[in-house]
Order: sequence, then C-alpha cells, then structure tokens
Amino acid sequence: MLEKAVEKDQKASEQFYKLVKYVKKNKDVYSDSIVYDFTKVKGYDPDLIEIPQEFEDLPIADVKPKDFARRKSNKKLIRTRTSKNMANYDAWRCHDRGVFTTGARHPNAARFLIAPSLLRKAFGIPDQ
Repeated sequence: MLEKAVEKDQKASEQFYKLVKYVKKNKDVYSDSIVYDFTKVKGYDPDLIEIPQEFEDLPIADVKPKDFARRKSNKKLIRTRTSKNMANYDAWRCHDRGVFTTGARHPNAARFLIAPSLLRKAFGIPDQ
C-alpha cells in the first residue's frame, strides 16, 4: 500500500514539474491554454518555482493541454427554475420573513405559478 502511494506521489510530482518546465519555456505565449491556466487562472509564478535535480531531465515534447485540463465535476446539477417536479420538497407557512431579491431577472429569483390543487396534491391539506 505504501508503494502505491509513493508511486502515485511520484507520478503527480513528475506531471507538475513537467508542467512547470513547459510553462517556463513558453511563459511569454499567453495564447497557449496551458500557460494561461497556470499563470492567470491558478495564479502561479513559474519563476518562483525551482525544479529539483531529479526532475530536470523530464521531456516536455509530449505535453498536451488535455493532460492538464481541469477535471469535470461529477456533482449533479439541480435546476429548480425549470424543473416542474414537486417530489422531495416540503412546504411550511412563514409570515415573519420574506425573500430578498435584487431584481426580477436575478438568477436566484423565481416566481412559481402553481395551482392550489397541485399544492394540496403534493403537500396535503394545510394546517388550520
């Protein structure tokens, strides 16, 4: 198990220092997506990063932007403004607070036009 962790760490270090070496060589070319992501998006300064002796001879000829692309998130996106499904929702009456919105087109503001019969069907008869 320790050998797997060492191997994984070594591979990650090789990839990082290969990226640093590539960016140092092409640091003036901001049209390159690898250089732009490393310097502008992540905010690293390639001149401040020293490459250790063991990673000096890494080849950078095979570097591709796909190798260093940001990973896509697997988080499920819930679109509540367009979904008409009322499952897994709960409702309660609240008279002492209101919803603050900055405007009608604010992304967090939504107006639901729901028929009272659908509310009764989804949540039951309200408390008297």
